[in-house]
Amino acid sequence: MKHLKTLIKLSIMAMIGLWAMAAQAAPSSWLTVSKSGTGPAVMLIPGLASSTDVWAETTAHLQDRYTVYQVQVKGFAGVPAASGMDKEGLLDGLVEALAAYIRENDLDHPVIVGHSMGGYLALRLERDHADLIRKAVIVDALPFYSLIMSPNPTAQNMQPMAARFRAQVMAGADMDPAQRRPMQRQMLSRMVMDQAGLGAVTNWSLQSDAKVVGQAVYELMTSDLREDLVAMKTPTLVLTAWEPGGRFNKEQTLGFWAHHYASHRGANVEVIAPARHFIMLDQPAAFLARLDAFLAEYT
Repeated sequence: MKHLKTLIKLSIMAMIGLWAMAAQAAPSSWLTVSKSGTGPAVMLIPGLASSTDVWAETTAHLQDRYTVYQVQVKGFAGVPAASGMDKEGLLDGLVEALAAYIRENDLDHPVIVGHSMGGYLALRLERDHADLIRKAVIVDALPFYSLIMSPNPTAQNMQPMAARFRAQVMAGADMDPAQRRPMQRQMLSRMVMDQAGLGAVTNWSLQSDAKVVGQAVYELMTSDLREDLVAMKTPTLVLTAWEPGGRFNKEQTLGFWAHHYASHRGANVEVIAPARHFIMLDQPAAFLARLDAFLAEYT
């Protein structure tokens, strides 16, 4: 009997220890949020390896009418990563951290504006926590990231490629900075037309934690939300980019994106051009005008 009591006591102590460890690495510690302005809540989520500075012009434009919450994912753009962010479950943890922030700070159904990976997180909030949010703006993010890489992707068949991408991202961190910067800038030039914006995006990427970026890339490439869209009805504006000279014309680009969001009952897809992936940097006036109109429908 004494032996049994000892075992029970040790088990309880072990469980307490595990709970304490889990609390130290809780997803709520995976992001920081800054707040400015007054009025209805708008939450801005940047994309992969990006800084909240990507929303600097957007924040300045909105904060006289809205309370703007700028989300910074740790591990990106020089902000140190938190424990556990380089492990499986990164995107799940970020979604739950965002939901917890909304609840704990009594945000009254914010509009979520997400770019790229931030757009994926916005869709996940729609799927998992639709009761917490009012509307969403998805900036150049598909319901399955791998649709831009393969004609018939599935979460399963993309795993080998995703694993290779993760390894390449992590290996890149060991390169000579003098060699890595021009390579990174060249790669990112396909995503940003604006030269000042390209310099900033390159700096953010080089300052990001390669393990966290690699894990995010892997999970984005193997996370397919297409079948989940049919249950979504949150009013959602999807903005995608197009520029002349590419493989597809403007109408084909709109058709591709509209097709992949067709089952989302609340989504409206529009193209902003000429622009690349960072629409808010390439076409700030057009982006802000469309955002204003969408927010004006706030109910």
